[in-house]
Amino acid sequence: MTERRPPEAPDWIEAPLPWERAGATAEPVAQQSTPATPWFRSGRVQLAAAIAALVVVGSVAGGALTAKLSDHSRAAAPPTTTPFRVPFPEAAPTPPAAQPPSGRAAADLPPGIVDIDTTSTLSGIRGAGTGMVVSPDGDILTNNHVVEGATRITVTVVETGARYAAAVVGVDPTDDVALLHLSGASDLAVIPLGSSSNVSIGDPVVAAGNALGQGGAPTVVTGNVRALNQTITVQDELDEGSHTLRGLIQTDAPLVPGDSGGPMFDAANKVVGINTAAARGFGRNASVGLAVPIDTAKDVVAKIRDGNETSTIHIGVRGFLGVRTSDVAAGGAGVVSVQPGSPAEKAGVATGDVITTVDGTVIRTASALTNLIHTHRPGDTVTLAWTRSDGTTHSAKVTLASGAAD
Repeated sequence: MTERRPPEAPDWIEAPLPWERAGATAEPVAQQSTPATPWFRSGRVQLAAAIAALVVVGSVAGGALTAKLSDHSRAAAPPTTTPFRVPFPEAAPTPPAAQPPSGRAAADLPPGIVDIDTTSTLSGIRGAGTGMVVSPDGDILTNNHVVEGATRITVTVVETGARYAAAVVGVDPTDDVALLHLSGASDLAVIPLGSSSNVSIGDPVVAAGNALGQGGAPTVVTGNVRALNQTITVQDELDEGSHTLRGLIQTDAPLVPGDSGGPMFDAANKVVGINTAAARGFGRNASVGLAVPIDTAKDVVAKIRDGNETSTIHIGVRGFLGVRTSDVAAGGAGVVSVQPGSPAEKAGVATGDVITTVDGTVIRTASALTNLIHTHRPGDTVTLAWTRSDGTTHSAKVTLASGAAD
């Protein structure tokens, strides 16, 4: 979820849950049939000052969730661009306290949890999330949305306090999985991975993470599995296009910003999921936490390690244009905002323009633009065409920047 905006200042980070939004409820997905739930990515939190946040409303039908997630805006847009903006509290909300009835505290968890700090050198915004050590020499598993857009990533091993620079090895935005590698790491304790195929409704779970980016010993919350194989269709603020996460584990563990990428343990202290999204309201069954099944993540990691790039798995660093766009009724990607210093700004693209083609390929939606740009590497040159509100057309060759830390 993305914390919002000092006026005219860019941000790419996750918003706090709407702790004070009265009247919101969140029944289990399998039981709810009317729109009532604000949904969020649970992950990367802004460490820079913020004045506003986004409240995001979702609807549930037939076990699938349709939602707009406040996610990765590359640059702040005027408040009129969204009806979901609400005041950001002066002080950050207190993370949920560890729940002792499970007998599980931070000290009871196995080693292998890391804090992730990110920076965008273009926007100057810093973020924070969580990850897991999956190899002794420094492979780190986390969510794609925790590191997306970062140009610098630092990882701190919780149990030792050792800090490392990290590079993105590969990502799968479709499953929201990323694999990082730490520079100079060795002999790290590896977190124990279980199997999500063994998870059943009613099973107890423990979620741990870098709640609110505070660092140090992970915050621990408990819950039970409420549903399996859940589908969320989200509208990503990066491009305003639709994006679907499938097969998620739904729990009532109360996740908060910063938890994304962290482990969700079963009763045997084995990781069965990656904390990924959350909803928070008031009333019965108000807390909903969603996790990517660990079996899905292990499959993605295996493909990344093999260098097996697919239509959904990207190896290495992706190209970055630097625009936030939305779908346009007449077709094209409408530019909502342009990242200062980005390739798009240097080419002359401005807010209100509509991007129509890339290298001659017609762009019909915002997500089509993002998907096409992500097929390129930093340093690649593409020919961009766009129209202005006055009907004039423009084109320019654009050299893409880095869309993730390298």
